[in-house]
Amino acid sequence: MEASTTLTIWAEIKDREQMLKMLKKQGRVDDFVAEGMTHTGRRIFVLFSARLDDGHISGMVMDITKRILSEQKIQEYQHRLKSLGVQLTLAEEQERRRIAAELHDNIGQSLVFSRMQLASLRSRTSNEKPVELIDELSQLLLHIIQDTKELLFELSSPLLYEIGLSAAISHWISEQIVT
Repeated sequence: MEASTTLTIWAEIKDREQMLKMLKKQGRVDDFVAEGMTHTGRRIFVLFSARLDDGHISGMVMDITKRILSEQKIQEYQHRLKSLGVQLTLAEEQERRRIAAELHDNIGQSLVFSRMQLASLRSRTSNEKPVELIDELSQLLLHIIQDTKELLFELSSPLLYEIGLSAAISHWISEQIVT
């Protein structure tokens, strides 16, 4: 090892004591990770592997600082990714609610009003041919209204309406943690 990466101070003296205790008890230590400081004050992580032979310790120490810092970065990225996933799900739910509200407010009400107008027209018409056409249009509007209601239900999460946004998010997060 070059001098600038030589471990001069253990970050936790108990790590050194634990390693020596394991060495004395088992006669060897494999892949023991510890944190320390170099003589220049730089924080490093080292991997120890050693054995005790006739009272003499022989082994190797490897600077694994880059690996540990990379692992920490990966964990931070994974945490950010999970957070972004939650934000994406919330944005998706908000957009679904907006679309559902727009469908309900604009299309749904227009369809219902059109059907009511047809019913009013039918009651004033006595000729058989227009009455059949009005009845067909009324049935068509009824099917469209039912399809719109089903689409609204599919777009909006029933869980959201039943227990509220905060509880729905908590429920979703607990499901993600379990699975």
